Amino acid sequence: MNENTNSKELFTDCFKNAKRALDIGTGSGYVALCLSKMMQSPDSKTYAVDHISKIIDIAKANIAK
Repeated sequence: MNENTNSKELFTDCFKNAKRALDIGTGSGYVALCLSKMMQSPDSKTYAVDHISKIIDIAKANIAK
């Protein structure tokens, strides 16, 4: 099991009732997508930021898949 999968399992209950999440240094967008899927509120929002604009484009493409 990789580190991100383990973190997802640990934090699922923590983010279940969350309304907002912020992924700083999003990279591929994987963590932002996981956070978004963990939150069960219909009005929840996940924000993902990175200082490299090309990375943001890659993350958007990955999340859209």
